[in-house]
Amino acid sequence: MIRKIAVAFCLIAATHLAAAEKPLSLNDLDMQQPTSANAALQKDLETRSSMLKWHQWVGIAAIVPMVGTYVLGTQAQSSADTRNLHMAMGISAAALYFTSASFAIFAPKPDGIKDSGSTKWHRYLSYVHLPLMIAVPILGNMARQQAERGEQTSGAANFHGPAASLLLGTYLISVTVLVFNF
Repeated sequence: MIRKIAVAFCLIAATHLAAAEKPLSLNDLDMQQPTSANAALQKDLETRSSMLKWHQWVGIAAIVPMVGTYVLGTQAQSSADTRNLHMAMGISAAALYFTSASFAIFAPKPDGIKDSGSTKWHRYLSYVHLPLMIAVPILGNMARQQAERGEQTSGAANFHGPAASLLLGTYLISVTVLVFNF
């Protein structure tokens, strides 16, 4: 069921992103300057547009290993092989996530551009899922060490599952608000 939802979500998002092939212009951003008068600004906008497209595509690609990691995590306590696969998928999800985030963080942002609407909500949600993307693997490593010693998960490691749920939820909502422009 989760796999079908993830595939449907990816198809809808890909269709939406494919329709947005046009590069950004100052008019799209409600700026009054003509782009032909400022070549440097236009170059920054083209670079920003390209980087944000990569941010979207890589961010959507991160959903697949993220959901896979989450599903495997529900069974990771039972066997070392499942834990290893869970960890490998988690590393893949983190690599895609941080690659996507770097495109958004390092995209040039000309003066006068302000986040609004769904972009603002996307950014607010990133303030939740970014720190979780750092904390969840740390908590997971603590849980893994306890499981390998044959111990019951305890202490901060108990928060690995709930933190992963919050991470996945806020990440999916963050993608959804941009795909459907709420």
